[in-house]
Amino acid sequence: MHTIPIEFAAAPVLWWRRPPADSGSHREPVTTPDQEAQEDQRLMQAVAGGDEPALRRLMDRHLAKVLALAQRILGDADEADDVAQEAFTRVWRNARGFDGGRARFTTWLYRIAFNLCLDRRRARRGEWQPLHEDLADASPGPGEVEERRQLRQQLTAGLARLSPQELRILLLLRDGGRNRQIAEALAISESTVKSHISAILHKLGLYSRTQAALVAQRLLSSPAADPAT
Repeated sequence: MHTIPIEFAAAPVLWWRRPPADSGSHREPVTTPDQEAQEDQRLMQAVAGGDEPALRRLMDRHLAKVLALAQRILGDADEADDVAQEAFTRVWRNARGFDGGRARFTTWLYRIAFNLCLDRRRARRGEWQPLHEDLADASPGPGEVEERRQLRQQLTAGLARLSPQELRILLLLRDGGRNRQIAEALAISESTVKSHISAILHKLGLYSRTQAALVAQRLLSSPAADPAT
């Protein structure tokens, strides 16, 4: 039977419930760091073969620490959730490239999460310049004009791929909506909102909800752009 290579397979729907505050009372039996690393290596080998339960097992083991790291860096629970979602999606997509002989899984995972956090902090400061600069700037160089044209084409094409529900969520992000507010407005669960935001970022080729909101402000500013309910 033909098997779809993992790098081309759709990433599984990864959304979870945040670990409860008392989750420490349900910890696994104490093991040594070497035993933990060996178990992570075993699970990653399974993930590389397309084993989704193995990925979920890794999430059970490491999600709380990834969330804590992201929230400490970003200071925002919703963005920390987004980082955790994207980090484990990248684990799934890049599992075959993981080399347990060079680094422990946790080192690799935390590096992914840390870099995602840095991307979001840069986006907050406006370092993702094409979204913050006027595309009609009076004195861009030829290369910059072409880069901006390609960016606009990429974003426009991505917007066309959004479902009506994803477009509604993007418009609510544009207006400053938080996950809970969006869930209430659309009568869906917060986990569904998070999954849709992850899909929106993937289709638009963006790193964060901040960038998505800026795209919507620039390209969906007209009331006519709002989808019919």
